Amino acid sequence: AAALDAEATSRQRDAALREAEAGRDFLDSLVNALPNPLFVKDREHRLVLVNDEFVQWAGQAREALIGHVDDKIVAEGRAAESWKEDELAFANRGEHLTEIVSRLPHARARNILQCKTVVTLGDGKQYLVGTTIPIDDLVAARERAEASERFLDAILDAVPQPLFVKDRDHRWVRMNRAFADVVGLPREQLLGRKDAEVMREDLAEIAYREDDN
Repeated sequence: AAALDAEATSRQRDAALREAEAGRDFLDSLVNALPNPLFVKDREHRLVLVNDEFVQWAGQAREALIGHVDDKIVAEGRAAESWKEDELAFANRGEHLTEIVSRLPHARARNILQCKTVVTLGDGKQYLVGTTIPIDDLVAARERAEASERFLDAILDAVPQPLFVKDRDHRWVRMNRAFADVVGLPREQLLGRKDAEVMREDLAEIAYREDDN
C-alpha cells in the first residue's frame, strides 16, 4: 500500500510539474509575442522576467539580466532615477509613466515612454510590470509643431498693430506682443481668459458684441 501511495504521489508531483512548465511556456510565448520590451521586477528591483524584445533592447543575454537590478543594464545616473520611479510605483500602486531618452552602449539614443504598473499576487508579493514604447516619431512631430508655434509667434510679434484670436467662448487663444502691451498684462496671463476677467464690465460687453457681429 505504501508503494502504491508513493507511486500515486510521484504521478501527482510529475503532473503538477508538467502543468507548471506548460503554464510557464504559455507565459513566455505570450510576453514574447508583444512588439515592445517588457520586464517584471520583484520588490528588491531585480528582474525576474523579460521578453525577447527587452533582451534585444538591453543588448545582453537573458541569463545576464535575470536576477540583476538596473545598474547592470543602464548608466548609473539613469539606474538611480529608475530605482526612484520603481519605488514611487510600489508606493502608489498605480500606473507610472515616464518619458526618457534611452542611452545604451550598443545602440543610438532613443526617446521612449516607459510605463510601470505594480501587481499584487494572492500571496501578497508585489511585482512591477514595465513596458517601453518607442516614441521617436512622436517626439519629432511634437518638436516640429513647437517650432511652427514659435515661428508663428515671431511673425505675429513682428506686426506693430495689436492682433488677437479668440475661440467661440470669447477666450483669447493667440495674440501678439503689441496686444499684450495694450492690455498691460503678460501674454501668459491673458491666454485662455476672457475680456471680463481683465477689463471693466462695460468694455467687456462691447468687446463681446463686436465678437458676435
